[in-house]
Amino acid sequence: MEDNEVHLLNAKPDVVHETAPPKSRWSRLQRALPLWVAFLVSCWWLAAIGVTLIMKQTVGSDAAIFPFPIMLTGLTNAFTGILAFQSGRVGLLALRSASMPPLKSAERIKLLAIGLMMGIEIAATNKSLEFLTVSERTMMNSTSVLFMLATAWFWGLEPFGMLRLLAIFLLILGALLQHFDHSPSSSNVPNRSPSMHMLGVVLQLVALTVSAQRWALVQVVTQRSLPGSALEQMSKSKLHMVARILPVTAFVCFILALVFESPSLPWIEVPKMAVTILLMSLGIATLTMAELELVRVTSAVAFQVLAVLHNVPLVLASVFLFGDRFGAGSAGGFILCSAGALVYARVRHIEASKLDRCSGAILAE
Repeated sequence: MEDNEVHLLNAKPDVVHETAPPKSRWSRLQRALPLWVAFLVSCWWLAAIGVTLIMKQTVGSDAAIFPFPIMLTGLTNAFTGILAFQSGRVGLLALRSASMPPLKSAERIKLLAIGLMMGIEIAATNKSLEFLTVSERTMMNSTSVLFMLATAWFWGLEPFGMLRLLAIFLLILGALLQHFDHSPSSSNVPNRSPSMHMLGVVLQLVALTVSAQRWALVQVVTQRSLPGSALEQMSKSKLHMVARILPVTAFVCFILALVFESPSLPWIEVPKMAVTILLMSLGIATLTMAELELVRVTSAVAFQVLAVLHNVPLVLASVFLFGDRFGAGSAGGFILCSAGALVYARVRHIEASKLDRCSGAILAE
């Protein structure tokens, strides 16, 4: 009897020890998430800056060596898709499971839609660089959170609230200031007529609208796919998803290039672009995988907030490297858009804190 009592007393610590790990693992995950996000943001920002500046130098100046942005986009995305496919085959960032379930028709349609929208978005964005400066296009991109927030609300991904409305107000005011202030550098921007400049603005607005729809769909795919499905497993290995999306993107760009650029496209010059295509492909692969993972661990709107903040080093780089200029109105609008993005970040922080408290209470029980 005494031996049984001693055995029961010794077993109590084991029971406590068995219930502790879930809470401990949750705490470790919560502490590691900011570091993981910071790493992803660093990779994404550096790759995006590199790709944008290479694209600007290649297609967006009077001395452009290959002024065909849509074709260049198609070539780089096609090569990136091949790169991702081959990397997935040799096991780089491979899926944890031994095999992947076959894609269902609905899942194929989702990936196809993402690829199509990405092709339209990238082609419109890169084409706009013929008519806009990097800093001017970046200023317009500051309103991306507005487009994404409206889209997320429409899709039922984000609720509205007073702080969110304040963020929208700041974003709209900032966009208006940017619209009424245009001061490009005359020495580094092709001499364009007002109608050509307006075409660049329209192209960028199309890109922002399509981008918002695409990232909303990416959030649905990476966060709300059925457990055990092919899309759910692909969300763990971004290379597998990239390998299926970017070929569709490249196909869209090739079609658009044949429509808009083929009459003057010097095909003989394409092989000379091998190094440029390789560098851009590596950058696109890096930023695409980082973007997909950021949307998975945060949200599409939070991703757009980070996109606004990453415009700061991008504008500075364009000013120092290309001599782009912008007036006080554009600078003030950019600050207001950034303030709106930070207000949204505060909302997300409050919501995350509430979720942490609820999760902690559940684990404690």
